[in-house]
Amino acid sequence: MDGMKDAKIPCVIDIYQDSILPARIYIDMKDVLAKLMGDEHEGLEVDEYYVELTYNEYDKADEIKVPKKQKRLRMPGAALTGMPVTMIQTRQRRLRPGRAKN
Repeated sequence: MDGMKDAKIPCVIDIYQDSILPARIYIDMKDVLAKLMGDEHEGLEVDEYYVELTYNEYDKADEIKVPKKQKRLRMPGAALTGMPVTMIQTRQRRLRPGRAKN
């Protein structure tokens, strides 16, 4: 995991042209997987490994009711605390409403 603190992760952010809100976020994780696997899996070849988030609509959620028991729980900090990651190769594209594409 030592090599992860200097990891550079390519990211593409597509933006809806009319609202300037994110339509899609594509994060290429192929190099991260290779670093995590290291020499343990020599000869294994990965063609694609990515995370893709697509936002189809905003402000359309019904009321969210949180159980009283859950309200009392304290959540720890971010899941990846202590693992700084620099995102590079960020690119924004403007899309017509309702369109999130590669």
